[in-house]
Amino acid sequence: MKKHFEIKENKHWIKLYWIVLVMLFTSLMATTFFDYQITSFFAKGMNNYFLRQIVNFVSSGGNFIITIPIGIISATILETLYLKYKIKNNFIKFTPYILLIIGMIFFGSLYCIQKSLYTFADDIKNNTLNSIWIKALTTWKEPIIICSVWIIIMTLILSYGAFFFRVKFASRKDILQNKYWIGALEMLTVFLISYFSVLVLKIFFARPFYFSVEYRNLFGMSDSNEIDHLFDGLTIENYVNHPGAKLLIDLYLKTEGLDLNDNNFKLATNWMAETLWQIPYGPAPEPVWKWTYWFIPNIFSRVDSHTINDGIIYWSSQAFNGDFPSGHIEVPLSIFGTFFIIKRSGKVDFKNKKILLFTILTSIMFILTFFFMIVYRFHWITDMIFTPILYLAFLPIAYFKTEKWINMIFFKFSKNKKILIISKSNKIEFKMVINEEIVLFKTKNKGKKAFKYEYKIRTKYSNLIIEKH
Repeated sequence: MKKHFEIKENKHWIKLYWIVLVMLFTSLMATTFFDYQITSFFAKGMNNYFLRQIVNFVSSGGNFIITIPIGIISATILETLYLKYKIKNNFIKFTPYILLIIGMIFFGSLYCIQKSLYTFADDIKNNTLNSIWIKALTTWKEPIIICSVWIIIMTLILSYGAFFFRVKFASRKDILQNKYWIGALEMLTVFLISYFSVLVLKIFFARPFYFSVEYRNLFGMSDSNEIDHLFDGLTIENYVNHPGAKLLIDLYLKTEGLDLNDNNFKLATNWMAETLWQIPYGPAPEPVWKWTYWFIPNIFSRVDSHTINDGIIYWSSQAFNGDFPSGHIEVPLSIFGTFFIIKRSGKVDFKNKKILLFTILTSIMFILTFFFMIVYRFHWITDMIFTPILYLAFLPIAYFKTEKWINMIFFKFSKNKKILIISKSNKIEFKMVINEEIVLFKTKNKGKKAFKYEYKIRTKYSNLIIEKH
């Protein structure tokens, strides 16, 4: 029987894991009470035109980069199947890679086209803001160019990835022995569990966007919710001090071909008043302290939409748009999951230039996403810190449980079920035989617990073969 391959635990990695987890948790606690101040500092970056365009560019990349972990997981499993079942046809081997690249280009192009079709002229006509990333208070500059650059970058990355897996990875002699495909499923497991947790938390935590907290100041709104008096305090002289108002009014005047004067300014503010209450965002209520936004429960604050009655706007709590925690940063985190696969070779050698380059590039993407989502007025800093904590918290589950779960599934559907019960000092080991491979799946103390567990598996599987040693 083949000897079961087990990855040796590396004390250095375990130590590093706990150091990073403690640092992140400490940072979360420390930033909670200064969330507003820290986020406000970074959000000022959107006032800089060039930084705003860089943020736009990087943020657009998140829609494309998700194909990298998908490609890595799929390719690892595919190459294992090709080797196991001795598939020789190159057309069959290359087809999934080609489909992934074509799919990325196709859907990326649709995304580009959709963005390019939005115009501010239509927004003026329909009282919408589809052409503007309103939470970021920035327009999409040359979306076709931005998207096209990302399509080219991702095509090159995926093409190189296809070459690497088909030429380099497929030539490895230890693919079946080291079970790299298990590493790919571990990578997938931690992503799915952590991302599902993010989605659940978004449902029950109604933290408002930073954008919503600063809503009135950004647009120069008065404290009144009367639609005719929303912008009573906004003037030609002071509107430039409110980034949201400046963006919308300047675009309105430019698109309509109007000069800046009192009459045209009034036209612009009237349009802005009619439009802002219809979009799915609004000003968040003022808490006792800024950090108490943590404790606004979604189930009590959310309503369906904005409403207006007798000229009074009742703002929708869609401003509480599931801000906590961040799902955006899950993409670069999931790419880090590739180390599950790499570590199956026995070690992670950072002296290897490819591994080092991969680590550096992924880290850069992680850092840029981390800070740019804050600059983008999309997330608070605590949103960005909490998601990596979730990811790290679920790493041990993926690492220690994924292979056991897979083995249990294989064992359940195998025709010949065989269990080895091995007595060792005060312990009893239960091992299953899967495809001539012995796999440890349970350890029990001698006595009642071991006896009960043996009875349990005997009654569960009627055709079970048990050997005691």
